[in-house]
Amino acid sequence: MTNEILDAVSDLRTVYENHVEKINLRIDEMQAKISKPALSDKSSDGGSDPMRAISKAIVDGRAELKKYGALSFDAEGSVSKSVYSTNNAAPFPVAGILEGARAGAPFRLRQMLPAIRVESGSAWVIKETGVTANVAQRTSEGTASNESTITIAGGAVPLVSFSTYCTLSEEALEDIDKLMKYLERTLAFSLAGQIDSYLLTTIRTNGTVYNANAITGFQPGNAVERIVVGAGQLQTAGYTPSVAIHNPAFNRAMGMMKASGSGEYMFGSPTLGMAEAVADMTLVGSNSQAMANFTVIDAGKCVVYERGVASIQLGRINDDFTKHLYRLRVSERLACSKVADGVAVNGAHS
Repeated sequence: MTNEILDAVSDLRTVYENHVEKINLRIDEMQAKISKPALSDKSSDGGSDPMRAISKAIVDGRAELKKYGALSFDAEGSVSKSVYSTNNAAPFPVAGILEGARAGAPFRLRQMLPAIRVESGSAWVIKETGVTANVAQRTSEGTASNESTITIAGGAVPLVSFSTYCTLSEEALEDIDKLMKYLERTLAFSLAGQIDSYLLTTIRTNGTVYNANAITGFQPGNAVERIVVGAGQLQTAGYTPSVAIHNPAFNRAMGMMKASGSGEYMFGSPTLGMAEAVADMTLVGSNSQAMANFTVIDAGKCVVYERGVASIQLGRINDDFTKHLYRLRVSERLACSKVADGVAVNGAHS
């Protein structure tokens, strides 16, 4: 009888030890998930390095956040380096607000403009305000040259601040995957959209009006040909057309356009893909551009002035700490300047 009791106790101890081991393994797994969130791979469904950096910052700073009630850090490469648009019914990736998109993603307006960082409240720029290039052949040696005039003026370009915030529960900090996807697909996209609208408005303001007769002997018959004529108009003015800005959804319409002369598809069969370039110019999507309008620019003559990278601040709401609520703010400051108004030609597709 004693031996049977001893055997039963031994069996019970074995079951207990195995159970404890399983519990410890489960605890280790849960701890590992909290400490090292398994964000999706960027090559599969859009996860991005900046999002991973934000995730790591929140995870590493959780103790500091709970102890001091606040956490602040910068997002190198921008918080919206990989976000999603709902254009054309099906989402597609667009580039971020600081750097270009990953391989295969469409261009955005921001990445085509050179950036200059400044550390003051404004950027000082020198721009041309008027030019008369009166160059002509002299009749003979010793005769006077014709006079050309150029007017240059300096001025300050104010830095504009873009920011937004949201209220979230403390539980959201424990589900890093979902929090990152919210940041990436909602907050960041909204911020990028507002900045994109600001850049486009600055570039289009006082731009040269499109002239359908800019290329002698050629009358545009469709939207693509009008973009080409706009580029010719810009080139005649002495600039290098490098970017055509339109609404991204218009890519689909252009894929169906046929040449006015031959009647053939301008970009090949629609089943082969959408247009990405026109007459040596990159097509840049801006959701702020009206569907019927386009702008041709010399991107090298438009400058974006950055003031640091996008910053993120996360802190407990002072009077609501009993509700476990936090607020997260995303912000960035920048300015945009053109060398001259003539670097942009504004037109309509029809």
